[in-house]
Amino acid sequence: MGKPIDQELQSSFKNEHQRMMLNILYTADLFEQKLSAVFKEYGLTHPQYNILRILNGSHPKALYVHEIKERIMFKNSDLTRLMDRLVKKEFIIRETCPTNRRRVEVSITKAGIGILKALEPEIEKVFDYENLQSKITTEQASAFSRVLDLIRP
Repeated sequence: MGKPIDQELQSSFKNEHQRMMLNILYTADLFEQKLSAVFKEYGLTHPQYNILRILNGSHPKALYVHEIKERIMFKNSDLTRLMDRLVKKEFIIRETCPTNRRRVEVSITKAGIGILKALEPEIEKVFDYENLQSKITTEQASAFSRVLDLIRP
């Protein structure tokens, strides 16, 4: 078991709710740092990876930009710039919608699917699901997910 958050941050908290929120943020940052290192090896950022996953989930159907924007985890990201970089890497293609020239359809390429497949085992190592399963039961994981669902608006 890891150190309690109080010891990690060498801090005390006003109440258990504050302790929980800082624990979530601290743990999320730990995972983000590890994930960012993996993405960097593949020349990607976490938001770019998120776009690829969204498009892979809809594949072979293309998505409109607004659909990606609705689903992306990183709401403050400059979606146009992120997609420009993915186009340059040939991981996605953007095409003007044939029925509405103001709309742009975005789809993942074979190279984009390939990079996701290459990343999958690396990401599983970061999350170390087997080790996680030895520490947290399925019921605890489900309960924790329900608590997190309550926090979000």
